[in-house]
Amino acid sequence: EMGLNSPSNHFEIMSKAIEPEVCIITNIGSCHIENFTDKAHILECKLKCAEHMSEEDGLLLLNADDELLMNADYRHKVKTFAVESRKADYYCKDVKSSNSSIDFIAVCPDRELQIHLNVPGKHNIYGALAAIAVADKFGIGDEQIQNKRNTSECLYCSR
Repeated sequence: EMGLNSPSNHFEIMSKAIEPEVCIITNIGSCHIENFTDKAHILECKLKCAEHMSEEDGLLLLNADDELLMNADYRHKVKTFAVESRKADYYCKDVKSSNSSIDFIAVCPDRELQIHLNVPGKHNIYGALAAIAVADKFGIGDEQIQNKRNTSECLYCSR
């Protein structure tokens, strides 16, 4: 997770230090727009997170609902996720939400998964779809992706 608040952010320095295998860009918004020329400038700065990512093995995950992200050219392998677009590699259908959770079917390139999130809000589907794409890249199985742990349960032990 790297936040961008100005063009002088350290995305390229961080990319060099980390050499990421995956970079996710969830959107090109207007937050801190006063520090940039325009949204295209924000995109240019955000893409520095992938500056030192392998062009052969790296994966750039992009929100297909963001028009600016979809109209740019990339040198890395790209996969997309979306809540609205059905043209994305990963998208959702049959969304059912309550005050405390959200359920949906994640449509993946080769299968569909029933997903339950213990948080409300359609906006949380974006992160879940991106996480499924990352899990696919690293060979994490569907059972782990769909694991419905109690949120009070420790992820690393049996407590």
